[in-house]
Amino acid sequence: MNLRHAHTIDYMPLSTAAPPIVSVADAERVLGDWFGAEVVLTSAGRSAMLLYFTSIGLNRYRDRIALPRLISACVLDAVIRRAFPVDAADRTGADFTILYHQYGFFQADRPGGRVMEDICHAFYATAETGERDWVGEVAVFSLPKFFATSTMCGGLVMADQDRANEFRELRDRTGDVSGTGAHSLADAFGKSFGAGASGLELTYLARLLNPRLGDHETGGIPGSTAEIRRIGAERRSRLDRLIDVVDRSALPEGWLSMLRATLPFAFPVFGAEEQLVKTKQALLDAGVAADIYSLDVARNMSMPRYERAVLAPCHHLIPIETFGAITGILGSVTYA
Repeated sequence: MNLRHAHTIDYMPLSTAAPPIVSVADAERVLGDWFGAEVVLTSAGRSAMLLYFTSIGLNRYRDRIALPRLISACVLDAVIRRAFPVDAADRTGADFTILYHQYGFFQADRPGGRVMEDICHAFYATAETGERDWVGEVAVFSLPKFFATSTMCGGLVMADQDRANEFRELRDRTGDVSGTGAHSLADAFGKSFGAGASGLELTYLARLLNPRLGDHETGGIPGSTAEIRRIGAERRSRLDRLIDVVDRSALPEGWLSMLRATLPFAFPVFGAEEQLVKTKQALLDAGVAADIYSLDVARNMSMPRYERAVLAPCHHLIPIETFGAITGILGSVTYA
């Protein structure tokens, strides 16, 4: 049966034109309560990274940042403007490390030195809290990965209030975003998301270079920790259902307990290439975004072990019928 939808269900909830219910300052307080730390809200996760690298004086002709071998383009886009990226697995040394929780699968390694924890795919530590045993001096997050926001938005998490105020002042020194330009960027994000339109790349660049977020751009950001937990409970229920139906051989050693303890961005199934290709195509035919990725099953940037896997969406806004198709597809294949 072909359940292809007019609009493919993506890994992220679709952008919404919802009006703002919180100001930037109020959103920072809600998110601060969620993470148990200070939060500085910015126009995107990538702009938060660049803001931090700029503030600590990194220089792309002098400083090196350790990254995993497979990393998203948005991270590199921020890194290369202030430092030279090096492979964390080469162990040649670096001045700074980005601890990247690939697709929300928490890293088992805890590197020393100066560290930024990338939780863009790991907003939830559990369904109940964003607090965790933080690694390093700062973390960066991205809200559209988990919520149907009206535009791009992200930010920094840190322990020190005075330091957070310094970042807010640095963020707010940039140009005014209250005019039509900011509205146009939000509109471009909503229309281009998931379509691969060229306008989205221009939005990415504009957001990278301008970290400010206006109060009028906070649509879709949860107005309370209770709302964040409600969405977390829905994601938890769907993740548990997927865990129940998949063949245990589709998950590497230790991953079952990891998935039960955390709340990642997407759900993985591993296996032989032929099985993965069939599973990917079945998901696509059901109107679900899916692809085959190389995932670090060791969850250790310094000693990675990559294996192929299909990633399936598991967010709270997937229609019940479509989610039933996902569980049916993933549960009907025996992986060897």
